[in-house]
Amino acid sequence: MPGFTPAVGDLIQVRLQYRAGSQLAINVLNYRVSVLVGGGMTLQQIADYFDGSLSGPLIAWLPTVANYESVSVQNMQPPITVPYESGLSAAPGSVVGGVTPRQASGLISTKTALGGRSNRGRVYVGFVPKASVDADGELTGGATANLQAIADAIGPTAPASLGAQSTTLILQVRHPNTVGPPPLPSSTEVVSLAASAGIATQRRRGDFGSPN
Repeated sequence: MPGFTPAVGDLIQVRLQYRAGSQLAINVLNYRVSVLVGGGMTLQQIADYFDGSLSGPLIAWLPTVANYESVSVQNMQPPITVPYESGLSAAPGSVVGGVTPRQASGLISTKTALGGRSNRGRVYVGFVPKASVDADGELTGGATANLQAIADAIGPTAPASLGAQSTTLILQVRHPNTVGPPPLPSSTEVVSLAASAGIATQRRRGDFGSPN
């Protein structure tokens, strides 16, 4: 049976979804299950956990013209499950004013204990509010703090719990699957995340790209 209640060692993919007008932003995060208590959490319960933990800091980051929508969670350990979605906390952003050009993104860097480009990662947080950019073209101190709050909610440790049940997940940098058979997901554990005051670009969210 697929891992609808993930086991230790399973790779869990979390997709964070939010929108500004016709443009959709999706951040794909990967976690490895490290500890289970009381049998652990189901995928739906894990989705509800991430919806609760990530929605607040993301809503504090987004402008009022953008909306946080949902989180979906999927077990990528073969046989791969269907995604389970939670949007209980869906709401518009809280920063008053418009949005900068939609290629602009906040940047969160992830690092592992290993060297080399393949062992580092980036999370591009979309839809930078106009009010969050200072005269030098960087994030204000408050916006950088909001971005770091998103980084802290992402990980590196995500302690999902409900009553006596809990599943501890560790953020990963994803690598190509092993050859197999069967091919298995490969990754390296993240040890730190840091928000940048600089503004990055994500071209797939551009104003002149196709609506997504």
